Amino acid sequence: MYPKTKFELQEIFIKKILFFFIFLNFFFPKISILNIPGFSQGLRLENIICFFLLVTLIVGKRISLTANDYGNLKPYIVFFIIFFFSTYIGWLNGLEIKLVFIFRVVEYLVFAFLIFKSQIKIKNIEIFVKYFYLACLLGIILQYFDLMGTFSSTGLTQLSAGKYTAFVSGSWELAFMISISYFIILTTFKKNNFQIIFYLILTLLILYFSANRTIIISFLISLMTYFVFKSKAINTKLIVYLFLVILPFVSIFILNENELQSLDEYNYKRIINPHAVIENILNIEFNYVFQTIKEFLLFGNVPSIEDTSQQYTSLNYRLMHWNHARDNFLMNGFTFIFGSGAEFIYYDSLIFRILFTTGVLGSLIFIIYMIKIPLYLVIFFFLSGLTIDFIASYKLTVTVILLHFVIINKKKYANRY
Repeated sequence: MYPKTKFELQEIFIKKILFFFIFLNFFFPKISILNIPGFSQGLRLENIICFFLLVTLIVGKRISLTANDYGNLKPYIVFFIIFFFSTYIGWLNGLEIKLVFIFRVVEYLVFAFLIFKSQIKIKNIEIFVKYFYLACLLGIILQYFDLMGTFSSTGLTQLSAGKYTAFVSGSWELAFMISISYFIILTTFKKNNFQIIFYLILTLLILYFSANRTIIISFLISLMTYFVFKSKAINTKLIVYLFLVILPFVSIFILNENELQSLDEYNYKRIINPHAVIENILNIEFNYVFQTIKEFLLFGNVPSIEDTSQQYTSLNYRLMHWNHARDNFLMNGFTFIFGSGAEFIYYDSLIFRILFTTGVLGSLIFIIYMIKIPLYLVIFFFLSGLTIDFIASYKLTVTVILLHFVIINKKKYANRY
């Protein structure tokens, strides 16, 4: 065997650095290294490494953008352009824009660029995911016995009763990341039924301890969709099937809306134990949720906290948060078409962030890209996106990019054979 050249050794070293960087993003808790004046959150270790890693590789001329890279990164580049232009529209209309969000989107673009350039092996990502499951279980055990708090973005804080977070900063982050991790399992272990079932049990267990109702429901529905339609993207046949399934619900909730109970005459259900996850899910009044969101979207009406059942206070606080963004979205024709830009860092809803931030035009572009991905993921992102804004969370977006990388590489491998 001939000794490796200096160039080959550098290539190996670079790939190991990129591998470590991806590992760091996936597992390392949110701990601020440098504080930023005026912000509750500071620069974290992964942010600093991301910046210096990219600069080092570019200056050393060891990394470049090829046509193949552009094909993989095209969605991220388009999203950045949309967000940037919408932010400009919001600024022209005198709105207070959070420019830090633009830097966050750039950071996502950099991470996507680095992971596709690293060409990390799928086998290594499988190892990532398995260790992540182990870390989640270990973190939940430590929190269950009050041996560890929560690694929030502002520091180590006390754990909220009944909602476990492991080594991430929130129960919703834990639920979302473990769901995406299982989708990675489904993508990589399609023919291994034992591992699929084993990790499904672990996923359901971790979701239970996270106590996040929205993501639990989203995961279960998207999982059923996966086993019915597998990994197919949306096509004419699927649209017909979905139409036949959804039509009865549309008839009930829209065409016969006069038979629905209005919010004024609604009899609220009081949940004795707000942390009883299964009981909370089984007692969700979808009529109440539907009527509340409809009133908000059409008229900007938000029920007062005093008139809101304890089970829906989280939704009510979100509505108050969204109402301000809705008003600015409807400010004029330009904000309606192009959006009003990122007025907040957190929107608590992927759906409303896209609509209010990027406008009708940006939303249509997002929809066009969404129909190109597997149907079960479309359903998961849509349902979880009603109350979860994963674009605002660095770890959640990194996990989604990792899933995208796995799907792309699995398709390339399948096309070869």
